[in-house]
Amino acid sequence: MSQWVNESNSTGLYQSLPEYAVGILNDFKKRNDKFQTLKSADLKIQAGKSASDVSGVMSDDNTQLLGLTVNVELKSFENEILLGSILVNKSGSQGSEGYPSEFELPKGSAFFLIGALKVENFQTDKNKLTGPPFQIFKSQDFMTRKTEFVIILEPVYK
Repeated sequence: MSQWVNESNSTGLYQSLPEYAVGILNDFKKRNDKFQTLKSADLKIQAGKSASDVSGVMSDDNTQLLGLTVNVELKSFENEILLGSILVNKSGSQGSEGYPSEFELPKGSAFFLIGALKVENFQTDKNKLTGPPFQIFKSQDFMTRKTEFVIILEPVYK
């Protein structure tokens, strides 16, 4: 992860905020980084539109989502640059928190967001969150902070 942060930072495409960090990696398909995909979503979005992916379950009283919602908006695609925004919303019985970001992705690049899911999240809800990507809570490396949960946005242009 530090390699991604350093590379993104060296090109001026990394931003660290108090609760999360975002960055862009160029030529993402050419990379041979090792990471495990816990969940993949194929969101088909046209310019001026948005799409969402939801991971989680409803609360016992059926009034709240416990989990993550990722909303991606594609604003435009001009001159091989994709302009858009992403909002990751984490909702649990202890409240919700949002992680917004805008991006300008050159073709072939990928956007990443670190910090949307941490070891201390969903303390009272972990036993209910068994589907992807929440199996990460069973990972010893994640629980001992040797690895991190990262959301990657890798556009496929058609």
